[in-house]
Amino acid sequence: MIERAQPEHVNRNSMTRVAIATMTGTVIEFYEFLIYGTAAALVFAKVFFPELGQAAGTVLAIATQGWPSSRDR
Repeated sequence: MIERAQPEHVNRNSMTRVAIATMTGTVIEFYEFLIYGTAAALVFAKVFFPELGQAAGTVLAIATQGWPSSRDR
């Protein structure tokens, strides 16, 4: 196995800061995803799809949550 030397400017403190920042961003993203999903299930069907009925409106509202991420790929 090849042993690689760490660059001099990268130390344990900066890697800890990167890990904390990454974890914080992930938690914020998950929270936003959770709030949007809850709003899609409870509110969006009534606001955006009232003519389709409760069941179809809820399905379409929840489907909008996955739309941007599948389109970006």
